[in-house]
Amino acid sequence: MEIWFILFMSSLPWLARANTVSTSNSVAASRAVGYIWSQADKSTFLWPEGEIGPGILGVAGYNPTNEGGRFKNITEQLIMTANIEALGAEFLLKTLTPVRGQTGLSNVDLPSLIQYIAVNQITCRNPFDYYGHDLVQHAVGKLDEVTHQAPTFGFLVLAICNSNKEDLMKKVHFEKLTRSVPAFGHLCPFCVERSAINIMALACLANKDDDALPIAASVKPSSKNLRGHIAQYAKYIDGVQEKDGGFGSIFSTTLAIQAKLSTKVKFTFDLDASWKYLKNAQKADGSFGEAVTFTAMSIPALTAQTFADFRRIQCDNYLNKGEPSPTFRVAYELEDAVFSQQKFRARLEVARGAKLLKALEDYSNNNPTVLKIATEKSGSGVRLKSINGIANDESATTFWFVDEVHKDGKVVPVSSLLDSTTVKEDALYRLSYRTSKLSL
Repeated sequence: MEIWFILFMSSLPWLARANTVSTSNSVAASRAVGYIWSQADKSTFLWPEGEIGPGILGVAGYNPTNEGGRFKNITEQLIMTANIEALGAEFLLKTLTPVRGQTGLSNVDLPSLIQYIAVNQITCRNPFDYYGHDLVQHAVGKLDEVTHQAPTFGFLVLAICNSNKEDLMKKVHFEKLTRSVPAFGHLCPFCVERSAINIMALACLANKDDDALPIAASVKPSSKNLRGHIAQYAKYIDGVQEKDGGFGSIFSTTLAIQAKLSTKVKFTFDLDASWKYLKNAQKADGSFGEAVTFTAMSIPALTAQTFADFRRIQCDNYLNKGEPSPTFRVAYELEDAVFSQQKFRARLEVARGAKLLKALEDYSNNNPTVLKIATEKSGSGVRLKSINGIANDESATTFWFVDEVHKDGKVVPVSSLLDSTTVKEDALYRLSYRTSKLSL
């Protein structure tokens, strides 16, 4: 299974190249995403064991937002939330269970480490503080342990480059990326995959300023030097395209496409033929290989998005430099303690300085199938009247309450203060429908 995770990790998308995506490609990608959503268990909302990470990456990358994707309905949002939490539980189990007397990141295998970093980045979570662990710094420590002939090395470089941390970039030895160019025309196991991954890693490095490439090297390279090495790998890939347009498999073909799209260096292989190869491999149900993992890895090639673009994602300050972003994400929890006895947690994007009422109204207007609210004036301010059709009922003494929950556990009631409460970035806002003898 290790190689499937390795091959999948290149398919982390971000920046769309709309001018290169045909209608048929878009339709194929949409069908693929539909298949992934359909594979979640109806009761637990989880994707099959071993496919949770790929499922998150596939749907979040298809139409990304800083919430982990755009959702058509509340079920999709519940699926995403449940799977992100399940992946976190898996991580905690690995790091807290002693293996040969050791706990911590030493118990996390390399493919899983790369996957955890990727999921954090694509969903705008913090890979520098994942349950108290710095995943990116740990990846830097692995660079010297991985041979340059393994595709893993290119993935590690990409993860570090995409973090936009120059102090970490200084520890990347660029020369190791240039030692794996296969002999022209020679077919060898995973040569296309390794070449494509190294192209994307070099492309990420080459997009830094020529005079400020913070890369460890005996001779400090320029962007021009890096593009020269990209051209060597490109020549190899051009020479091994098969008559059917593919490169031997879905994995190698999707990687070759991404490599070509990640750089301005010229390739000569037939891109349209490669796209046709992928679309011909798609099943009637929208899947590739009748599995979430294989389907997810095909999506970025169809949408013309690549892992090398991933550094451009706009998250919070842990990835960005300079001024804080004008918006941030805040967690909210929706709980029905009366009828369904269920609750779920999600995030909404908020402008800095916004009042809670404005944040909830904007989210409701943009996502009416997920959260539809109505409000009313009270003696001390504005309060919730109903959410998704469930309304306050004085005769049954059931009402909507809103609490601001701080990290230290402090709970501040703000039910009737929605219009005067400024949203705090580090708080959780709990919207709870429950019974109370006291009216709001």
